[in-house]
Amino acid sequence: MRKSMEDTKKEFEKSFAEGHLYNRQTQDERHQKMLLDSLHIFGASRVLDLGTGTGYLAFPIAKIHKDCLVTGLDIVDETLQRNKEIAKKEKLENIEFVTYDGINIPFENNSFDAVITRYCLHHFVEMQDMFHEIYRILKPGGQLLLADPTPNVLDKDRFVDKYMQLKKDGHVKFYTKDELVHMANLAGLVYETSALTKIRFPRVYTPEVEQLLNTTDPSVKDLYKIEVKGKEVFITEDVLNLSFFKG
Repeated sequence: MRKSMEDTKKEFEKSFAEGHLYNRQTQDERHQKMLLDSLHIFGASRVLDLGTGTGYLAFPIAKIHKDCLVTGLDIVDETLQRNKEIAKKEKLENIEFVTYDGINIPFENNSFDAVITRYCLHHFVEMQDMFHEIYRILKPGGQLLLADPTPNVLDKDRFVDKYMQLKKDGHVKFYTKDELVHMANLAGLVYETSALTKIRFPRVYTPEVEQLLNTTDPSVKDLYKIEVKGKEVFITEDVLNLSFFKG
């Protein structure tokens, strides 16, 4: 697991450093705004951005809610260092970036009023443990707001997971709404609301991707609106946006 985590870390550092393709894959202003509007923040709250990456959520939260303390947590040391330099340059004193081992969240019980995480959960090997960790660090009544792609219900063989695993960034699996709600409930989190959005993004059309697509039923590829354009291949995925609270 340690080697796998290091490989994942290196792949993300590379993606974040290159920037352009990763930004095209993940950035969506409408989705970002929807999540920011859905976050329950009142007064001097403490907010954790789990899997913060380049601070795509952490920075705007800190700028909008100046009384909050925002913590961006991730495994990527170099990227977090760049984030710290940006925060210093922009004189944001209510934001911090912390690195960790990708397993144990390094904060005390009942530390945060809200945890937000976007496009991150499918990388965790032990998802149930992660829900327990989130429950542990949330204050009573605190919110978990998560956004993560979900497999198409007709994708019985989980083509989408095989596709995502071709990029060596530690993708484990996408979960259904029922699976996420069940794991959250087992950890003590109470389901609140949900919304379904979509993401369409490119990736490099490698020989491995070509081979997988050539051996996949066309009807399954149609589910995800797979389209090859030159040296890139595009895929459309549904995204679950779920809100829970700690009872």
